[in-house]
Amino acid sequence: FEMAQRLKALGEEVGAVVMIDPETNPHAVPWLYWRNPDAMYIWPWRFLLRVTWAAQRWSWEIFYRLSGRAWTSEPLETGPNRQDRQALLAAIKAAIRVYRPHPYDGKLTIVCCARRLKSLRNSVTGWPSLARQAEFSVAGGSHYDVFNIALPVVGATIERAVNGAQSKSQRP
Repeated sequence: FEMAQRLKALGEEVGAVVMIDPETNPHAVPWLYWRNPDAMYIWPWRFLLRVTWAAQRWSWEIFYRLSGRAWTSEPLETGPNRQDRQALLAAIKAAIRVYRPHPYDGKLTIVCCARRLKSLRNSVTGWPSLARQAEFSVAGGSHYDVFNIALPVVGATIERAVNGAQSKSQRP
């Protein structure tokens, strides 16, 4: 999406933009949910989202452990690896905090799982708020499905978007 914006700004033609199951979490894409994520009135919502996310994660961990299934968590980093990881995460957070995408006037094709479709398609907080020509294609029920059992659907959608862009560029 951002690369298409930059190419268009340089006067280049962008035939197709395809996103594969983009993130919907407000911490990862705050600009979709709040036009000014750093506004004072947003802070309580961000706090509540963090608490909700953590509670959901803890409840899944408890559920897995009580049902006798293994729960895998991130390995603890120590020494220089921990410092490098913390620096990288701080840089990612800083980049997300200042990034604000601009509206895109071209066609955007989004291949997503059924779980994310509703939030991605939302005209106020989804991608149509930034790209008026957003088209959606569902590939599988979950994020995992998109990158595993639904790959033929993903491939066909990408091929259709690219072929559509090529046929438009070949018109007189």
